Amino acid sequence: MQIQIPKSLQEDFLLNTLNNFSNDFNTSRIYELKPFWFFDERNSLIQSPDKDFVLTKREVLFLKMLTTSDKIITYEDMTKSLSENQEDITLNAMRLFTKNLKKKLPPNLLKNIRNTGYKLF
Repeated sequence: MQIQIPKSLQEDFLLNTLNNFSNDFNTSRIYELKPFWFFDERNSLIQSPDKDFVLTKREVLFLKMLTTSDKIITYEDMTKSLSENQEDITLNAMRLFTKNLKKKLPPNLLKNIRNTGYKLF
């Protein structure tokens, strides 16, 4: 037994399916950092030509801030976003955090703006 589906319902189904796929694709949250280097937010990864780097929760938050903004991410912005209870994080702790993150990023991508914060270049 074969069921006939009206053509209008087939078209609606196809349009819905394509729309859902498009939405999923647009929210995949994969950002190209440099040629062949990608930040995969959903999977907490940096993908390089040679290897993948697993990111911590804070590294993902910080990279999301950097990739979605053209402005400098100030030390104050970092403290507010990366601190669980808005406690003060020392400047040395922030520098150590970014030093470790830079090891997972393409060379010369993350730059320190003296006495201000960080920006992607």
